[in-house]
This record gives sequence, C-alpha cells and structure tokens, in this order.
Amino acid sequence: MASEVERAIDELQRSGRLQDARLYAFGHTAATEEMRRRIGRYNLTFSGVLDNNPAKQGSSLHGVPVVAPDAVADVSVRSVVLIASRFYSEMRQQLVDMGYAGEIIRVGTLSIATDTAAGSDSSRGARLLDQLRVAHPDRHLVVCPFAALGDVYWALAYLPAFAAAGRRVEPAVVVVVGEGCRQVARLFGHEDVYSLTQVEMDDLVGAVVGAGAQDATIAHHDRPYGDGAPVRALDERFVAFTDIYRDLVYKLPSRSLPHGPRRCVVAQASHAEPSWASEIPRGRTVLMTPYAKSVVPVPWSFWEQTADRYASQGDVVATLVYGDEDPVPGTLALEVPIPELLDAVEHAGTFISLRSGLCDVVHTARARKVHVFPDAHYSTTSYKVADFFALPGWESVVLQVS
Repeated sequence: MASEVERAIDELQRSGRLQDARLYAFGHTAATEEMRRRIGRYNLTFSGVLDNNPAKQGSSLHGVPVVAPDAVADVSVRSVVLIASRFYSEMRQQLVDMGYAGEIIRVGTLSIATDTAAGSDSSRGARLLDQLRVAHPDRHLVVCPFAALGDVYWALAYLPAFAAAGRRVEPAVVVVVGEGCRQVARLFGHEDVYSLTQVEMDDLVGAVVGAGAQDATIAHHDRPYGDGAPVRALDERFVAFTDIYRDLVYKLPSRSLPHGPRRCVVAQASHAEPSWASEIPRGRTVLMTPYAKSVVPVPWSFWEQTADRYASQGDVVATLVYGDEDPVPGTLALEVPIPELLDAVEHAGTFISLRSGLCDVVHTARARKVHVFPDAHYSTTSYKVADFFALPGWESVVLQVS
C-alpha cells in the first residue's frame, strides 16, 4: 500500500503540476528521499534539496545537491518546491519572505500548527476531546501526535517516572496515530489506547492546545507546542534522542529510569510457538530492517552485501517487512507483529537495522544488535544522526549516502 507521501506525489503527477517545472524539495529528510524515489517513477528529478542547516549544505542526496533555501529566490523558470514536513507553515513563509515566486506544495498532512492544524476542523477536535473526557472522567490524556514508533516508546517508557514525580497522569489514556503505535503503547500495559488518523490527531492537538487543557500531555520532542523549550534546548546543548523525553519533555531528574516493555503476553499465556519461530533457526538467523522514517536510506547495496555475507556463513537471513516493503533479494520475507519483536530478535540472535523506531522497541533484547546510519546531520542541528539516535550497547555502522 502506498504511503501518504507517495499518494500525494501520484496525485500531483496526475494533475500535471509537476510537469515542465524545476523541482525542489525543502529539507534533507527521510521524507525527501521518499519523494525523490517516487518522482523518479515518472522520470522526474529534483534540481536541488533546500536545507537551512549549513552542515548539510554542499553535500548531496543521491546526486541531488543540498543548497541553502535562498538558492531558489531568483529562479526565473517555472518551479515547484515540495515540502513534506511538520513545519510546512514556517518553511513556506521563509520562502515567501525571501522573494520566491514559484509554487509551494505541501506533500501529505505532516504539518501541525497549533493555530491551523492540518485538518482545520476545530469542532471535530473539540468533539474528540469531549468524547475522551466523557469516556474516561478524571483520567489524564497522553497524546502522542505522530506515527513514530520510537517517540511513542520513549514517551511511555518515562511516563511512570513522570507520574512518580508527582504528576497525576496514571492510569493514563493514551492517544496515538496508527495501529503500529497502538501496539507499542500496549507493550507498556496501557489498556485504554486510542488510534486516530493523522488528520484527527491534528484536530485533537489543536483542541488540547487551544483549550489549555491541564488534563492532557502532548508528548513529543521536536514540536514547539508550548514554550518551544525542547526545540530551543537542542540548539543550545546536545541531548540524545533516548534522553529527550526524560530531560526536555517531562523535565525529570537525570537519575530517572525508563520502564521496559512487557513480553508478548498472548504467546506466554497460550504457550503457543509463534508462526515465525519455525521459519528461523534459533541463534543462527540475521534479521534485517532496511527501512526507516527517521533517517534517509543508506545504499541498497549495503543490505545485499550484508545478506550475502551472512548467508555464505550458513546463517538464515530474513528481512522484516511491513505493508508493501520489499525484502532484500535472496532473504526470507518475515512480518513479525510488534508485540512479538523482542522475542523474535532474541530467538534470531542478530538484528541489523537502519535506525528506526523498531530499534527502540527491541533495544533491550538480549542479542547482537547493529544500527545503521547515514552520514548525515539531524534536522537543523550540528549533530550527526549516528550520535543523536545512538542506542547504548549497540554496534554502529555509518555509511555515506551521496
């Protein structure tokens, strides 16, 4: 099934808005790489990737130069800038202020602004908030505003410490985007977990912020919902992704510890062997996950060569795939439910993954774990993604992506 970004690109192509134009993407991100691949289906290419981070400017994304946004200010031919970012409004205004006269298009509904949420339906957001309050009176809402497995993981891992610090947040009602995030929330024992679409979530966030709701916490690290402290703090000092919810979102003491996820209680209760267990030998399997939303892809040849190397040693190599993801050629395609991932990784023995939220979900697994990073900077900071997203106890591989 096509992603939201892919569907948006397909519609833009059908409408003719991408034809006979010089195309740019704003932001050196995983979403930009997804757009690059999708427009390539139509024999289109980006002329440049715009990025505000000086550390990224002068590099390239699969041959596409990364340049400062003002590079498009004086473009004289028809041009289109595509933006797939939660900060669409700010990025669009920056282009307008510098005199860019071309077309600016938001790709997908990834943007949340507290005054004009992507859904732009304040009444629906208010209704959702009222419904949750009626169904769960005197319960605190923990709102995880994006479909990001790792963010949901750490938001809920530190929630017990947040409650122990005197906040009346448990037992919490958790609201997430998508089934995958719902499954992650259930790993922490939360029974009342609601999954919304991204547009519904945008409206709910707008209602929570607009009402100044004291019975709700919007748990996310890179969005200035309130005073913007997490965003500004990252500009001033380094905070690893695994510590952001402790330090900046919940503002807990550094001695606070995260809670780990539960094991798959269904399998434990039934004593049944999961379906994947018969397909991969214990301790002689390499599980690979070459896909991520949080970082740009690394060369596909890395995964092919890694699979060949382990297969030549007699290991079974499997690719964890979800939806329409393709396995690495020559590997077993394996779809493991999120509640069973921890057990699957320990059963396999080796886990090699592009740094994604799945890494957070299995980071406590007793196995050999390797996370793979592009040699790139995180967001607008000077920090490398390999430093920002590093998990303790994991091996790291850093690869050039240009």
